[in-house]
Amino acid sequence: MVAVVFVHGTGVRADSYESTLGLLRKGLDRIDPGIRLHRCYWGGAHGVRPGMSSRTVPGYRGKEALLPEDEEIIRWGLLYADPLCELRELGATDSGDRAARRVLGDRSGPELERRATVLAVELPEELAELAGTERADRLRLAVSTVLDGIRGSADCRRAIARASSDGTCASMLAAAVVAQFLAEYQLAGESLPWTAEERDRAVLLVGQALGADVRGAVKKLAGTTTMYVVNRLINRWRDQVTDGSAYQVGDILRYAVRGDGLRRFIADRVSEVSRTEGPVVLFAHSLGGIAAVDLLVDRALAGVSHLITAGSQASQLYGMNALPGLEFGQPLPPHFPRWTNLYDRHDPLSFLAGQLFPGRVSDVDVTSGQPFLAAHSAYFTNPAVHRILADAVGECA
Repeated sequence: MVAVVFVHGTGVRADSYESTLGLLRKGLDRIDPGIRLHRCYWGGAHGVRPGMSSRTVPGYRGKEALLPEDEEIIRWGLLYADPLCELRELGATDSGDRAARRVLGDRSGPELERRATVLAVELPEELAELAGTERADRLRLAVSTVLDGIRGSADCRRAIARASSDGTCASMLAAAVVAQFLAEYQLAGESLPWTAEERDRAVLLVGQALGADVRGAVKKLAGTTTMYVVNRLINRWRDQVTDGSAYQVGDILRYAVRGDGLRRFIADRVSEVSRTEGPVVLFAHSLGGIAAVDLLVDRALAGVSHLITAGSQASQLYGMNALPGLEFGQPLPPHFPRWTNLYDRHDPLSFLAGQLFPGRVSDVDVTSGQPFLAAHSAYFTNPAVHRILADAVGECA
């Protein structure tokens, strides 16, 4: 008699494991109801404990009050992603009433654009000193980039055309220039050259070069209700990400530093099943596949006749010299059992293994038709996977 032992992947807990086991059972029953399918649920004993990660998140579930400076941080996050966002919104929402309220003959708009054009050529002394010789060219280029963006946006052009002497539009343009300058560093993967205080000083200096004292306008913009709402949403998003990724990421990190317990657990479970059932086909998904490969490299388990991994990253870790049990360049030991590695072309967490272990592992494409991400959990309902498991059982019988 031959049995299948199913080892789950990261982030799985009891309820979801039982559900997945049921899907596998249903698929195997369609081929052969006599195939014995056994549990190897490790999430409760060797995964991270629930609720631990949330204790370290500042403001988790709104337990800390939002601070006024948080709104400014969120504002700059939006500006780094899209330096023209404020000008674009101003041009899209500003009505003709605003233009009607301007002083007759107010030429703030044309003057603002003229001053920006000059700024793209020459920086005022204090601003050039803040930028430094090595960054002055990049700051002037940021001004030109912003001006090009304005010319290409009807909403931004409308905002500039309706500019008045109250400094609002000038402050937005100043912030856009500084955001464009700093965003280029982010895109290049470089550290930002200015502190938040230096950044705000740069906005003030650019604003003054554009003909306005923007201190009051910046404070007004930074305290808008919109930014407060965005801040709330961002904090809530972090809560959700923390809750949603705690098990998935936590299990991986725990295995990386304390994986011996999980490997022993799998070994004990295989030994237990093989004593009563005979040879075992070990079916391991994702992180379970990494642990299974590590285990079988480390020791010979007579009970395992065939290892089948699905959506596993074991070969990728080996290629990066990050597989705990086997240094890159070393072959699989002679005692390592037959290995079939199942992958889905649309599963971002599945990798080929045959090229790294020639002659020792067979890669099999079981692409499910599910899209990116969903493909990682589609192995359990995939008839091709059920057939491969059933065939492995038959060959070992």
